[in-house]
Amino acid sequence: DSIHFIMRTLQQRDAHRVRLSSAPNADHAFLFALEEANDKSYIHGEVVALGALIISWHCNVGADTFAATLDRCRIRRRPTQMTIGREELSKGLAYLPEYLSKQPDGSEYASIMRGRPIVGRRFDQLWEFLENA
Repeated sequence: DSIHFIMRTLQQRDAHRVRLSSAPNADHAFLFALEEANDKSYIHGEVVALGALIISWHCNVGADTFAATLDRCRIRRRPTQMTIGREELSKGLAYLPEYLSKQPDGSEYASIMRGRPIVGRRFDQLWEFLENA
C-alpha cells in the first residue's frame, strides 16, 4: 500500500510538468549528481525521494504534502537521516546544473534544477525546510 501511495503521489507531481515545463523530474539526475560530486554511494530510493521533494519545494508545488507522505510511509527523507551532510548536499546541488548539461546526445535538459540552481541563500532555505518540516 505504501509503495502504491508513493507512486500515485509521484505521478501527481509529474502531472504538473504540463503546467511547469521547467520542472521535469530530475530526481534521478539529482541522485547521480550527488554521488558523482561526493564520490559516494547512497540508497537509491531514499535519495530519489529526496530529489523529488527538493524539486517540489523549489517549484513551490506540494512539498509539505509530499514530505508528510514520505513520513507517513516511513521513508527517510531528511538528509541527516541518510547521513548526507550539509556540505555534501550543497556540493551535489551546485554540481547538478553541470550534470544536467552533460546529455549524451547533446540535447538541452530544461529543468528548474539547471536554470535556477539551489545555491547560497536558497540552499540555506532548502536545508531549513528539509531538516525541520
